[in-house]
Amino acid sequence: MKSCTIKEETCGFQCTSYDGTVSQDIKIKKGSNMWDARRKLNNDGIWCESCLEHANKIESATHDVVTTGLGGKPHDEKNMKTVIQEMKCAFNTCVDSGRCKGSKI
Repeated sequence: MKSCTIKEETCGFQCTSYDGTVSQDIKIKKGSNMWDARRKLNNDGIWCESCLEHANKIESATHDVVTTGLGGKPHDEKNMKTVIQEMKCAFNTCVDSGRCKGSKI
């Protein structure tokens, strides 16, 4: 397994030199990186248009969370904030219903 440079960033982010190279076991077009592979999984595997749109928004926000956690600037700050709020709401609702343990965030 490849290694990366470990750097103690805020919010638990550490790996700062990963080049995005994808394992040879994952079949994507030449020149693509891991973010492309993750988007391809959405586009090839989700047939519902509404669900695909939401999945792609979550994917974009995930990329932006990693980027900002490593000290960069988000691509779509508004989307990142919306998705984080959705996740927070989903988790808190799960806690309220007793399906998730712990306290609300």
